[in-house]
Amino acid sequence: MKAPAEAGRLEKHRAQALDYWRSSADADASRPAPPYVVICAFQQLEIWEPGRYPAAPRLTLTLRELPDRYDALLFLAGATPVFDKGRTELTREAVVHVTDLFDRLKERRAAGSDELRDFILQSV
Repeated sequence: MKAPAEAGRLEKHRAQALDYWRSSADADASRPAPPYVVICAFQQLEIWEPGRYPAAPRLTLTLRELPDRYDALLFLAGATPVFDKGRTELTREAVVHVTDLFDRLKERRAAGSDELRDFILQSV
């Protein structure tokens, strides 16, 4: 975490953050380094996955963009983050189609709710 005035200079602080990341691992204690690093200066943040992508941040966001890109921080809740905005939009579109299919099958009384749910889950 850096001061807000550092938002335009996060690259200056990368080496320090990645050094902290490297030294956070302890082989003797069987403690791996965390998979993600966040470098933040209030108005801007970078999300790194240094074990897999050590040369560049996976995503750089401004505070204004955060509400639309919160899914990049899902790792904080133990879930898989989404760094590709296009994939998020595609996933949301797929949810709409799957929900629509479920509703149409239900309207046609194609099967009971449990069977329809199982069918949809297996299809996905």
